Amino acid sequence: MAKTGSLNGNKYGINQLFGANGWLYAGLGYKGHPGVDTGQKTGMNVYCEESGVVTGAYGVAEGGTAGRYLQVKDKNGATWRYLHLSAHVCKVGQAVKRGQVVGKAGNTGYTTGPHLHFDFRKKYYNPWNGYGGRTNPLEYLRKYLTVATTPVYYYVKSGDTLSGIAAKYGTTVSKLLSLNPQITDPNKISVGQKIRVK
Repeated sequence: MAKTGSLNGNKYGINQLFGANGWLYAGLGYKGHPGVDTGQKTGMNVYCEESGVVTGAYGVAEGGTAGRYLQVKDKNGATWRYLHLSAHVCKVGQAVKRGQVVGKAGNTGYTTGPHLHFDFRKKYYNPWNGYGGRTNPLEYLRKYLTVATTPVYYYVKSGDTLSGIAAKYGTTVSKLLSLNPQITDPNKISVGQKIRVK
C-alpha cells in the first residue's frame, strides 16, 4: 500500500478482492479470498499501510503458500500481512511508519504470477468467520483511498439544454462547466457535441 493511498503506488489495480472465488479457497477452509491482491511487478516497493512494529518476517520455506511475507502490528493491535514478497527490507522488532517501504513485491509461495496479497486482522477477531479471522482491508483503507472514476460522456441531442442534461445526470450546470472547459457559454451547445457529465 502506498502513503498516497493508491494501492501500493501501482498502475495495475486490484486483481482479486476480499471474499472472491469461494470455489478456489474452499479447499483451504475459507469462504473466499482472505485478503486483497494488487498487481505488481517483482521488485516493486511494498509500503506499510499503518504505523506499527514488525512482528514477523518469514522466509519462503517458513511462509508455505504465503511465500516470503511480513507481518506488522499497528497501534490499535491490528495485524497487517504482506505476502508473496521477493524480499523484506525491515526486521522483526523494527518500528515502521505508514508509507515506509517494508518489502519488495514478488512471486513466492502459491501464486499464478507476481502480485502483492495483503490482509488485515483486527485486534479482536472471530477466528471462525470463514476467512481465518481476517476482514476486508479495503473497508479500513477507505479513509486513505481516492477512487479514480471513469469519465462518462453524453452526446447532445436536438432540444437539449445544459440544465436539462445536468438534471438528467443528477448534477449542476456549474459542475458540468467545470468538467467541460471548452463550453464558454452555457446557452450554446450543439447537437452531437460530446459533454462530460461525470
